[in-house]
Amino acid sequence: TGLESALRNYLSQIILTLARATATPRKLEQKIQIEPRDRDERLVFMVNQFLRLNLANELRLEDIARQVSLSTRSLTRKYREIKGRSIGEELNGMRMYHAEELLRETDLPIKAIAWECGFSDQRYFTRKFKEFHSDSPSNYRRKIIPI
Repeated sequence: TGLESALRNYLSQIILTLARATATPRKLEQKIQIEPRDRDERLVFMVNQFLRLNLANELRLEDIARQVSLSTRSLTRKYREIKGRSIGEELNGMRMYHAEELLRETDLPIKAIAWECGFSDQRYFTRKFKEFHSDSPSNYRRKIIPI
């Protein structure tokens, strides 16, 4: 009854604790890179992380440069040299992939998605989305999620 139930729970906890204590940890298949190895990788990592965290915000180059302790000129030159594209191109790409994800996984209106991706003007967002995906956001959503 009540005592049996309490004993059963107590024994279950003991068995689980013993199992956890004696289990051998699994080895990871891949080593996950947490910290970039060199200065260039660290710069790109820091800039991209800042961009991802602020996709919905209006970003200024000065804000990004301040985060990585470089002048705007040095930052833009170095980033383009490393990545082969500008910070603005990288940001727009991130925003478009985020928009694509929101179109697939939510039923938010296009205007809300535009706002969520950092665009204050839905028409400009639609134009940029078309340039990136060769289709409008609403058509893209219809193709992905047929009604």
